[in-house]
Amino acid sequence: MKLILSRSVSLLRCNSLPRYSCSSLNNLLWMSSHRWLGRCAHPSLYHNTFYMLQDQQIRPQYSFETVDYLISKGINVATIEKSYHLLLNFDVNHLQSNFQYLTSLGVDSTDLISAIESAPMFLTLNQHKLKNNIKFWKRFGLRDEHVINIITKAPQTFLQRIKTEIQPKIDILLSFVNQKQIIHLIQLQPALFTFELSDVKMRIDWLTKLGLEKDDIGSIIAKLPSILLKNFHPIQNSVDWLKSNHYDSEQIKKMIIEYPGIFRRDVKIMTDIRNFFLEIGYTMKEFKSVIYIFPSLLCRSVSSLQARYQFATDILKCNIDEIKATPALFTCKFDQIKLRYAFLQSVNRSNKVVLKQLILADNTRFTKEEAKSNMSEFYKFLQKALK
Repeated sequence: MKLILSRSVSLLRCNSLPRYSCSSLNNLLWMSSHRWLGRCAHPSLYHNTFYMLQDQQIRPQYSFETVDYLISKGINVATIEKSYHLLLNFDVNHLQSNFQYLTSLGVDSTDLISAIESAPMFLTLNQHKLKNNIKFWKRFGLRDEHVINIITKAPQTFLQRIKTEIQPKIDILLSFVNQKQIIHLIQLQPALFTFELSDVKMRIDWLTKLGLEKDDIGSIIAKLPSILLKNFHPIQNSVDWLKSNHYDSEQIKKMIIEYPGIFRRDVKIMTDIRNFFLEIGYTMKEFKSVIYIFPSLLCRSVSSLQARYQFATDILKCNIDEIKATPALFTCKFDQIKLRYAFLQSVNRSNKVVLKQLILADNTRFTKEEAKSNMSEFYKFLQKALK
């Protein structure tokens, strides 16, 4: 480390040398490992290409001006070298022109640096192609901020050809959702068009074999665009889990349509949720029934379900039969229910709690019948409690 620092100081003292931004320790270590720091005063520095010592550990020759420019922008050249080392020997004027053009669009430089590090080839694009891609998305209906989101969060999108890669993907999506929905999906999921066309066709065929109609598939894509991008094995495993718990094809179809979020759930967590319900007194048949009616329960955390169960048993003194009769306990807005109970305590009605009414009654009915109070007093209590 002492050697690195001493060399970096000698570099900064050379007034004739380009100024480095040494705020990044990663870049400093990279320069040291490539023996740039020890040869800074050598005349060959002034050439566009810096020739390395003949050493097995030394990487291929890189453009000194290009590396210097990338470092000055704060880009981690070690990351670039691992993923796309050709960028380090690319024409610096081309890279600089693209960088300036992208920032002129309103792209934050910090976000742009992250995008370049994740997809280095993005910075090497022909600027004419880059501009055409941006114009295409704007004509499609995306606003400037949505295009910027794609640039910063999914720059790989711009590496694709419009006619042979992007347009066929748009066409297959238009078979299930409309253009306005696609624009909305891009807002939610900027990386939407990084999917492989053949992969999506396979997923659609798989959904069709599950018995889902075209409109159902469109609804699933609209609710869960990540189904086009997420690793397919967990998606398939979630359906296999439902089958292993003896749900038939019609039940699985209905549950997926109602709550496609099941596709992104880990099988182990779903198993933990099943075990939780069995441990508190549900039979397997009762568990299957409650999940069939409320499939979103599979996307809850076990700790959340446990907290609700303990509230019902420890605070409200409910037995398991009352809990089974009110499955909404596990799906309701828990904080609101706790506030309702606190209000009952404030009016000395906490010993009169009926779980079903506490959760399901609207505010007017709750305050009148359960709390024996009025809406004015309830709102005053809420204002004070939520301060």
